[in-house]
Amino acid sequence: MGRLVTLSTARPLSSILHALAAALAYPRAFNVALPSNMLPPPPSAPPDAQSEHSPAGERAITTVATCAGSGASVFGALKERADLLLTGEMSHHETLAAVERGSVVVLVGHSNSERGYLRRVLRGKLERALVRGVGDGVGEGDGEGDGDGEGIGQEGKRGGDEEEEEEGEGGGGGGGNKQRVFVSSVDRDPMGWVVLE
Repeated sequence: MGRLVTLSTARPLSSILHALAAALAYPRAFNVALPSNMLPPPPSAPPDAQSEHSPAGERAITTVATCAGSGASVFGALKERADLLLTGEMSHHETLAAVERGSVVVLVGHSNSERGYLRRVLRGKLERALVRGVGDGVGEGDGEGDGDGEGIGQEGKRGGDEEEEEEGEGGGGGGGNKQRVFVSSVDRDPMGWVVLE
């Protein structure tokens, strides 16, 4: 599921990138792909082309399409082009197609794009469901989740995990079990950047 947001006031791309970096706890880097009309003209271009060009960071952004994880298939369903596409990852060709249509593409890493949603939204929903007993049978076992850093377990705390505990009537004979929802505070996107000196 994704979102298409229309900003009440257009914002410069640089402002959005700074706000995004702050929201992601200042990652060292993320990928930005620009449409050709935002790239500076080559040095061989005539002087008037050089003077007419404005920096990419000044481009006004009014519409933002966002999807956690890998958003290309969700963005493909858009009826109109968004000024900016924000997701975790897209393939090379999906990115090329998007910039050819005139969108700026910002890729922040698959895991990085999901953490905020998991902490701020999904975790609370899971906790409320467990208290109501909807989660009966969920979380049985070792609490290791799906290997993606999140898990619902009955016992124990994994190192580096944030923990919230709720007690509830766990329906189906499981009443009184303590259910915990974990969202890793140390999980990170497995991809990184190598900076050569």
